[in-house]
Amino acid sequence: MKKDDYSVAQIKSKLMRARRKGKGFVIAKPNSKVRETLRDMHCRVDPYKYEVTLRFRYGFRPGENTAHIVKDLYYYKAKKHADMRILHLSPSQVKACKEFGLEVKTHSYKIY
Repeated sequence: MKKDDYSVAQIKSKLMRARRKGKGFVIAKPNSKVRETLRDMHCRVDPYKYEVTLRFRYGFRPGENTAHIVKDLYYYKAKKHADMRILHLSPSQVKACKEFGLEVKTHSYKIY
């Protein structure tokens, strides 16, 4: 529990410094216990960046009905030969990726 308390204190102090500068938010990667503690302290915690695992079935080619984000990820994988990409997604893009069958996990959070 000491590590979680330390993490909460660090994020809180970063948030206070950011508020004094006028920014108002901090981007961090807290674990689930720290997120719950921050929510209990009335801080807003929203997903910011997502980690998308790029696995397409053999022979897949994007067509006209394929979502734009899925096409972008497909061509990114073809060009870079990457298995994962970390990027900012809107809720509709997250939904499109999950409907297509790509694994989407939250990478970092925006804390207000």
